[in-house]
Amino acid sequence: MISGCPKAHTDSPASSGQSEVWGLLMEVKISLPTEAGGFNLRERDSVTLFHLFEWGGAAFGLTLGANIGYTEYGWVGGILGALVGAPMGWLLGRVPYSVGRLWLHRVLARETVDELRATCL
Repeated sequence: MISGCPKAHTDSPASSGQSEVWGLLMEVKISLPTEAGGFNLRERDSVTLFHLFEWGGAAFGLTLGANIGYTEYGWVGGILGALVGAPMGWLLGRVPYSVGRLWLHRVLARETVDELRATCL
């Protein structure tokens, strides 16, 4: 099951009076069906788009590093290239998260709680 921002979160700290912002950054929640046929949407089971960027970057870095290493230095170069390429791709995949976090911090510092709630409704 995949869900996003527009739904109101009744179990969020924002609904209990705290100044918490929910839904400014899109979140893709992926969960497996339970035995009863329903979906389990606990917060720790969610995977954000930023996780997908990280994993995609790591996979791309691993593939590119292995390809370049193998082309230049053979099997040993391919293995070393994959070992270097995966973390480098993962770091580059974290760039959207870092930019989004800086943007969110800026928005949270500038707007009031009511303005932020109106943005997501």
